[in-house]
Amino acid sequence: MLRLLGKNSIRLSKKQHTIQNALRYQSAFNKNVLVGSASKYEKDHADPTFNEGLAEIKHLKKFKEYSDKITNAFSNKDKFEGDLQKQATLTSLYHRLRFNEYPDKIKYTDIATCLNCAESEVPIYNNTTLKSLGYKALKTNLLTRLYIKYPRLPSIIADALIEQLLSVKNLHNIGLSQFGLEVNNQTLLEAYLANDDVLEYFGKVSSLENFINRKTADGITEVVNSNITGEKVPIEYRPVSDATLALFGLMNQKVPNLFELFSRDFLNVEELEIQKVFLLNDSENTLDDILSVENISNVVYKLLAETGRDSDEPMFIVGVFTVEGEKLGEGFGTNVQDARSRAALDACIKYFCYSPTLKNGDIAFGKGEIISEPL
Repeated sequence: MLRLLGKNSIRLSKKQHTIQNALRYQSAFNKNVLVGSASKYEKDHADPTFNEGLAEIKHLKKFKEYSDKITNAFSNKDKFEGDLQKQATLTSLYHRLRFNEYPDKIKYTDIATCLNCAESEVPIYNNTTLKSLGYKALKTNLLTRLYIKYPRLPSIIADALIEQLLSVKNLHNIGLSQFGLEVNNQTLLEAYLANDDVLEYFGKVSSLENFINRKTADGITEVVNSNITGEKVPIEYRPVSDATLALFGLMNQKVPNLFELFSRDFLNVEELEIQKVFLLNDSENTLDDILSVENISNVVYKLLAETGRDSDEPMFIVGVFTVEGEKLGEGFGTNVQDARSRAALDACIKYFCYSPTLKNGDIAFGKGEIISEPL
């Protein structure tokens, strides 16, 4: 019995051994299959590896394509003209400046050129020539109108007044408030990253100077001299000022009557406060020069009134007269000499600011006519 059990036990052990081997083989097989399948699954479904170098190259290529479209936009001018007519900002400006009344003379590409400054990222086409033309045309126009109204005005005073009208600050204000110009506050790279349409670049004033003071350190702002008076303005005023001059230059070149209309509307010489430009310095000698030109032999200064001579705040009023008694000017001051100088200045201003024009703008003395006498 024991032998039988032992034999059966051995047989069972062999059977168990066979089963165990089979199970072990199956387990190894399953493990290999599962591991292989898992590896294949992970490989097939793994997140793509980010290659920073390749990504940068890809973006650089796309950005270059974007900037090339802007740089080479004028290569096919006819197609570009049609594309610009669909650009909302440029179309609004085109109609606001009444260019739509002269479609055969002024094109959308002309305006796009006016808005692109030489300091922009795409300086191939820029407003330099039109800006210079606009400045010269405006200066000539303004001086002509100024001398028609004030024919005796000294040239140094006239030039100072014109520089004031054509200052960076004044032209910047005209461009924004009257023309309705918009400023491009994005670099090309920023526009590309924002997925802006290429045509958006051409509807706004573009210049690198728009960004100089965008991020200032310690509140420091870069400024430029706007005119001969030394007025300081932020440097980002200049692009709009240049674009405004260029648009005036375009009008003068293409449609002179439109140039005349806008210059009279936005640069009103006739309402300038000319009296404020004159200085008190050396007014008596200036009056002597005027008297010499007008062949007036001499003048007399007379004390017309005074008050508080012995007080801390005295006041004297002096008049200047010709020897015939014609009053030329009057001035006041805390002493007689100041009153004399102001009286002389008043006489100078009245002389230089004499205007032969009437309120309606006509010349008071008329154009005259030729009278032929019989021989």
